[in-house]
Amino acid sequence: MIDPIFLLLLVSLAALVSWCAWADVSRRRIPNTAVVAIGLLYPIALAAGCLPGPWWSGAAVASALFALGLIGFARGAVGGGDVKLAAALGLWAGSADLAGFVVITAVAGAGLSLLILATRTSPRAHWFNGPILAGPQTGGRDAMGESVPYGVALAAGGLWIIYGLTAA
Repeated sequence: MIDPIFLLLLVSLAALVSWCAWADVSRRRIPNTAVVAIGLLYPIALAAGCLPGPWWSGAAVASALFALGLIGFARGAVGGGDVKLAAALGLWAGSADLAGFVVITAVAGAGLSLLILATRTSPRAHWFNGPILAGPQTGGRDAMGESVPYGVALAAGGLWIIYGLTAA
């Protein structure tokens, strides 16, 4: 049976990750408040003795993801909110869940990119999912410049981490 305190922390984490995904889809901004809260839940879980593995594993993964994310941000490939969210989720992933987090995030990101490309270039984009995903009809050439709300893919990876923590 899962510890009630740990369950509360994981439900809070899931809510915060979902908030980040929704905000990224709707406004293309990941709230700093949510990212900071995700980061602050980690030491609380550590202090409560709820997390497997050493604390430095999460810190090392978060630092590595932040450093790699900064490179992507400097090149204009990812947004700053995505970098911060990846680092905050890296705390929770640690080295044990890092591979799963990266794979799930990459697969979700690829799927999301294909969905957005299909909705942007299709003359029948309104069939897909209304104004949030279809957005303005830009046509094929302009669609290549559209941004992808990668917070959604990171949220999928975050939910994978939560699943892994409940299965541990």
